[in-house]
Amino acid sequence: MVSFAGDFLFNHAKRRQALQNTADLALNRTFTMPLHRQLYDRLRHAILSGQLHPGQVLPSTRALASELGISLKIQ
Repeated sequence: MVSFAGDFLFNHAKRRQALQNTADLALNRTFTMPLHRQLYDRLRHAILSGQLHPGQVLPSTRALASELGISLKIQ
């Protein structure tokens, strides 16, 4: 039987690994392309190139927005 602490540490390690991948998702505010499109293109590229694997944990939308310095609000 796995303890709660063991589950927490395992899940925390998976999330930490996922957050390390956000460096490849860096957005450029000086581009004319909207930020949401830049994010879409980078995620798509990461999937197609094999950087993101099926079942790999991604950060929550709030964590990703915080990491990238963007807002979740639609304007």
